[in-house]
Amino acid sequence: MKRYAPTPLQVLNPAGCAVIVPLMGQTTAEMISQAGAARGLADCVEVRLDHLPNLSQLITEGDWAWLEQVREAAACPILGTIRTASQGGEADLEFFDYAEGMSEVAQHVEYVDVEWDPEMPPPILAGLIDAGRNGGARVLLSWHDFEQMPPMATIDGFFATAAEAGVEIAKIACQVENQLQAAQLLQVLARHYQQNQQPPSPALGALARPRPELLAIGMGPAGQVTRAVGHLFGNCATFAAVDGQASAPGQLGAQAMGDLLASMAGMGLKR
Repeated sequence: MKRYAPTPLQVLNPAGCAVIVPLMGQTTAEMISQAGAARGLADCVEVRLDHLPNLSQLITEGDWAWLEQVREAAACPILGTIRTASQGGEADLEFFDYAEGMSEVAQHVEYVDVEWDPEMPPPILAGLIDAGRNGGARVLLSWHDFEQMPPMATIDGFFATAAEAGVEIAKIACQVENQLQAAQLLQVLARHYQQNQQPPSPALGALARPRPELLAIGMGPAGQVTRAVGHLFGNCATFAAVDGQASAPGQLGAQAMGDLLASMAGMGLKR
């Protein structure tokens, strides 16, 4: 099954918040099977390629045709992700192998994850983004901190970097320890969402870049509220599990998440 036309994540669900289900099979056959289990529950499936023990071989051989079977089984678009160990994933790759794999995957999925960290030089980031976009995918720039809630100024800097880089989606996921931190994360999300709704300066003219969709997730039990109602503050999507296959702490079940979104239809933001 060929690729869907890439669209903003928020339009994949009538509630304005796509339910993304992670697939974490140890083989391509398991990925396809998990995709079938997500059918009807997921608006998009995230193929966590870092869970495949033969990832390096797939990158070397460029063998990604099986992703069409994933798409057909799930009946929805694919977010392709190679999550490195430094950001909580399973992939232990040299940077150039990561970049090569990401650029290859971008040619076979609708959305591709590009990892960011505060130490990344701007030219390196620009090269990764161009590689993803040249493959025909919408770029999701992601940053993960499994240890703590970063300072608000650092989160502000990440969202500003994503906007300046011109990516389609900006995602931060960080550990939150209490309700106050969860509220702070939703506050900074809402602030950037409101900023993104402002029309660009007329002086920019054709140079004005589209503003990215936003995704701010609090990991852990205290962060579940950001997953459940984050779309009311500006989130374009949420991650939810099928058959208990959660990719991060605090993910709700996909069925429950879909029901919750449906129950809140018409509330909050007008998209």
